[in-house]
Amino acid sequence: KYEPMMTSIQTSKQTRVELLDKLFSGMANEKQQGKFVVDYYFPYFIALQKNGLVAPFAYYIYQSSDPEAAQWVKNHSDDINRFLEWSSTFQFTPSVARP
Repeated sequence: KYEPMMTSIQTSKQTRVELLDKLFSGMANEKQQGKFVVDYYFPYFIALQKNGLVAPFAYYIYQSSDPEAAQWVKNHSDDINRFLEWSSTFQFTPSVARP
């Protein structure tokens, strides 16, 4: 279900943040529970999107393979630090996204 979008994210630098934002928004509408990914990963990414941290996340994870992303990370240290702080304190609770 999400595989075509993931392929687009890998190949499109210009829309990487927008595609991840759509992907994480779609996760919030997922009704299926009882699967490890849905129960444990979806809450993190849903909360990430709700907190407006998709761009810092996207640039952070691509910085080692994309020079433009690495430059963005250098130029937006406040955003990166806010994302890293939020991520380090996120409480993983199955099927409960904590903004």
